[in-house]
Amino acid sequence: MPPDVRYEQILDPALLKSAWLDVKSKATMGGIDGQDVASFDMDSEKYLGEILADLKNESFKPYPYQKISIPKSDGTLRILGLLTIKDKIMQGALKQLIEPVFEPQFLDISYAYRATKGHVKAVKRIVHILKSTKPTWVISCDIKNFFDTVDHTILQNNLAESIHDPKLLNLMKLTYIMGRVDKKGSWIESKIGIPQGGILSPLFANVYLHHFDTAINSSQSQLVRYADDFVILCPSKEKADEAFVEIKRIIEQELKLTIKPDYTISEIKKGFTFLGISFDVNGIRIAAKKLESMAQSLSNLPVLDNGQLHKKLIEKLKGYQAYYGKLLSEEELEKIDLVVFKAVSERLLTAFKSKTLNKTEIKKLLSNVGFLSVSFTKSRSTFILSELRNEHRQIEKKKKPNRKIPLEVLQRKREYQQLQSQGMDLVIIKPGCFVSKTQQKVTVKYMGKILTEVSSTNLRSISITSSGITITSNLIEHCMEQSIAIDFFDFRGNPYAKIFSPDLYSIQNGLAQLDAFKNRKADTFCKTLIQSKIYNQTAYIKYHSKYRKNLSKEWKLLLNDTIVKMDVISLSIDKLEYENLEELRGKLLSAEGRAAACYWSIIGALVKPKIPSFDGRERKGASDLFNSMLNYGYSILYARLWSCLIRSGLNPGISYLHVEQKNKPTLVYDLIEQFRVQAVEKPLVAMAIKEDKLKIDKTGWLTEETKKRVVQKILERINTFEVFRDKEMRLIDIFQRQTDDFQKYLSGEIKTYKPYLMKW
Repeated sequence: MPPDVRYEQILDPALLKSAWLDVKSKATMGGIDGQDVASFDMDSEKYLGEILADLKNESFKPYPYQKISIPKSDGTLRILGLLTIKDKIMQGALKQLIEPVFEPQFLDISYAYRATKGHVKAVKRIVHILKSTKPTWVISCDIKNFFDTVDHTILQNNLAESIHDPKLLNLMKLTYIMGRVDKKGSWIESKIGIPQGGILSPLFANVYLHHFDTAINSSQSQLVRYADDFVILCPSKEKADEAFVEIKRIIEQELKLTIKPDYTISEIKKGFTFLGISFDVNGIRIAAKKLESMAQSLSNLPVLDNGQLHKKLIEKLKGYQAYYGKLLSEEELEKIDLVVFKAVSERLLTAFKSKTLNKTEIKKLLSNVGFLSVSFTKSRSTFILSELRNEHRQIEKKKKPNRKIPLEVLQRKREYQQLQSQGMDLVIIKPGCFVSKTQQKVTVKYMGKILTEVSSTNLRSISITSSGITITSNLIEHCMEQSIAIDFFDFRGNPYAKIFSPDLYSIQNGLAQLDAFKNRKADTFCKTLIQSKIYNQTAYIKYHSKYRKNLSKEWKLLLNDTIVKMDVISLSIDKLEYENLEELRGKLLSAEGRAAACYWSIIGALVKPKIPSFDGRERKGASDLFNSMLNYGYSILYARLWSCLIRSGLNPGISYLHVEQKNKPTLVYDLIEQFRVQAVEKPLVAMAIKEDKLKIDKTGWLTEETKKRVVQKILERINTFEVFRDKEMRLIDIFQRQTDDFQKYLSGEIKTYKPYLMKW
């Protein structure tokens, strides 16, 4: 049986002293009388005596609440009522007295404002229910403006069921019927609702909703409630529909409250959100909207205070740790940390630019940030120094003069660049062709008729993509003299041979390639490649997020969530621990695989409306249309990079990220990673979205016409100009620049190999 409390018990000086010490420890704001904790503390015995005297005389009159408004994450305002210090002490003492009466009555499924409960246990309760009873439907509800719409008569009747002393009940009633005073001093009657900010209000909330808990919770439909936010897990849609009818009746008719219109009744397999956590069949993760609101909240939060981390930031991060840190996986915690890091680093970089802080001070400050994940905790300085380097680059870019070229000049320039590009690549697809050299031209004939003639002046490559094609020795000799690559592809587009001059190989370069295994340049190179690949993938997703029109809110949330996941994976690469290159390879390819799963899920969603057969990335042996197009496009890219490597004097068979294979140019497989998105994926996704004539035949091969379209798109892309390191270059020339730089990096001519990072 719960204790039967009496009014006389609140007259205990020890109880009032205990309540005061609790208020003092929290150092919260005072109320309308202007007294704060510090001033009360200066003569606390006197003030506590005044409270006790008023209570003994039954003349204690609470002050009105001071009305204040604070912004919520959704843009609306939360109305709070500030109590005076004396009222806080009285309410605190009253709570200590009556809470033991109500606490034993509350059901186990009520998790808010209870010492032994809380957010973490509420989430774990749901996880347990999902695993043990396997419900299939969920009702997710919230009560509209709950604290502001509590009915005073219903609340008082509920309190009177357990508290029988009229004087005690009257004192409790005064705490919620007392009016409020706004900034202008105007009195606002309290005819309904309980004030958010009142010490007793959370307890009153649970008392008010206790009847709802007992009426709704059952063995079949299981309720989990946190204040006015709750879910009910049901075994079937029928049970869910029945439960909702009862929920609506009790809340609206018996409790005189209103359910928010955004309630949901849905299948659990589709996922649902509660307390900032998303639940589905695969487990729990932080909800995308919660992550978004975190970013907004942190952006409005002060980070620095006199050169130190601000107390509010430290408290906010402690709150994240106390909740999410006890629930989520390392991968999910990294998402939160990335949001925290971006918010903090922006402010630190601003201080760095204004010379308020230097690098050493920033590193010291960052070491005190309470990150949640192991990876961010270990690698704080790595992340911030990376940001500082980026900041330096941006500053240097701004220093450079911006010379505007008239539009007419640009248009004419592009025309001639395109004309020049048309003669750089010759692709022969039709079987039975005869290819020869005629003066300074390469001639392609079929059954004696000339199909095309290309000047060898600008020609860089010849690609033979079909069987039964004849080339003359004179042509081969001429191509070797002019450094024109000749590549051979099978029917699926896989390169199987290349004709090149042996004079291009260099013994010194080969030795430098082997030394990279010992001097750890291979390790750095491998990490750089994977990070650049992930960067380019996220850049392409950002491109769609920015430039695709009419994107739904759900699509934007999905894109942003994917970008965050991939950023976290990329950042984790800097702190990988390994003993040798083989172990590093495994960890890098694991990270690349996780990022690829995120990336290709977005690409699949983009492509599927036009090419429904695409169910994800498939490499060797793919027989669906889009994967076949990708593989064909990559083959063209392989061949071009292979030629670039040879021109740079590198041995294509000595590789680092990919294990060496007999008769395979595995270094090509390494270097291609940084170019896949820009050279192949971007043009082919665009083609898949816009075009309808792409086809695959019954044997699973691309039709000849589709091959031509793929080749055309890839060649257009790699011959397109872009600004690369302050110079306008074709993408194919950037390939060569990157392989040349890699050779210089290995030989020690340059200290760092900078990967290709695409602009979006």
